[in-house]
Amino acid sequence: MEDGSDAVDTIHHLQRTFEANQWSFMPVYPRGHVQIQNHLPWGVFNVFFPVVLTTATLWCVRRVMVVLVPPVGRRAGIALHGKAWLEPGGHGRTVDWRRFSNVVHCTLLHISLSAYVMRALWAELSDWFADPSLWWLFMQPSLSPSLRAYYLFEIGVTWEATLTMLGGVLTGRPCDTPMMVHHAATLAVLLFAWRFGFARVGAAVLAMHDASDVPIDVLRLGQALESDTLIYSGAAGAVLSWAYLRVYCFPRYVIASAVLQTTHLRVIFAFMGPTNITAGYVLYVAPLVLLWLLSCAWLYELLSKVLAKLVGSPPCARLARFASDPKSGSVRRRSREEAQR
Repeated sequence: MEDGSDAVDTIHHLQRTFEANQWSFMPVYPRGHVQIQNHLPWGVFNVFFPVVLTTATLWCVRRVMVVLVPPVGRRAGIALHGKAWLEPGGHGRTVDWRRFSNVVHCTLLHISLSAYVMRALWAELSDWFADPSLWWLFMQPSLSPSLRAYYLFEIGVTWEATLTMLGGVLTGRPCDTPMMVHHAATLAVLLFAWRFGFARVGAAVLAMHDASDVPIDVLRLGQALESDTLIYSGAAGAVLSWAYLRVYCFPRYVIASAVLQTTHLRVIFAFMGPTNITAGYVLYVAPLVLLWLLSCAWLYELLSKVLAKLVGSPPCARLARFASDPKSGSVRRRSREEAQR
């Protein structure tokens, strides 16, 4: 309970150490901005060892997949398009098979992690989305073993992806730069949330993003293999999942609750002064808003590509054409009808 003696003692400790200039934004270890019972963020055996083990294991798995996946991908392409697909001038000759292997690796990870969430964390997720204020309680119970394992595994996954993309950039693959920056930024957010006590909301964001990444992975595999079935199913799934999970659920539950359901934290940390509190909100909420805006932009780009594939031009081009000549659409329709007659 937030009004218990533990909460009072913790608040007094935070205030004393702040006034003694022992911290300005990051509370003295292991305290956070919210407190998780028995939470030691940087434990050697219960944090660093599992993360390092996960990172090393996934690095080895990715190296193996770089060897095993391309032959399977080539056989799949031949099955879909015939042997000419791999001959000079065929699309198979232009496929970046290393990148294809990385996409397969990510696809399997996203599917496995999403299945784990559905199996082991669904009850906790349901409680959080039914009452998002649970993410922001000042005193929180210990993390369940399943949730703790999931979060540490995700840190390891992101570490490995960041190092892999960095290695690609350093060995002459500038195309890996955007993903390296993406994974590095994700890793920083994961570590900050873990250190400051926001592991539960961090896990919820990870779950939403992993689930919405699966159809994007399917779309990329379809593009590499020129499979219309994978392309169309992946595109449809990506549009629906991104629209619901990233563009609607993310601001509806995460951003809104971070702003509207944290009044008690402003009261608790009043000793920091309004300037520091405002700066803290900006540091926490601004990245969430930026992430949401990027998701909106990526969804629009995806929709533009899908519509361009289906009707021949992106929505902006059609809107611009309609603005310059509102009758253009009806004129073209009449022309087609006359030609058919």
